[in-house]
Amino acid sequence: MATLQIPEIGSVTLYGCNSISYDESANIIPLPMPTGDSSETEVFDMLGVVRTVSANGSFADDGNGTAQAKANALLALTTGDQALIVFTDQFGDSLTVMVSSVSIVWDLPGFQCTWSLKMVRGTAI
Repeated sequence: MATLQIPEIGSVTLYGCNSISYDESANIIPLPMPTGDSSETEVFDMLGVVRTVSANGSFADDGNGTAQAKANALLALTTGDQALIVFTDQFGDSLTVMVSSVSIVWDLPGFQCTWSLKMVRGTAI
């Protein structure tokens, strides 16, 4: 049985991570035939495949740094000029990704937050 580890993105450890999901979708273009049945639809797979990785969890003041500092570290991953970053999952597998969104929701009075991180696997151009 594999030893699980706490997921990381770059130098940010994702303490409190409770789920990671992978979605892979083909960018297909359906071209229905005029007056034709759906079985006659031509489908083109010309735009490749996109893998999206989502990680979700929560931060609390737990001795590993404050919840606010951890949330700020996640928010700093998205910039107007970001570069590729390495995401390492709980099994130690690494993917090169770019962060597409970070969401932080604070539970009042502010000592705990839930977070969501969305990433797209790829190479920079």
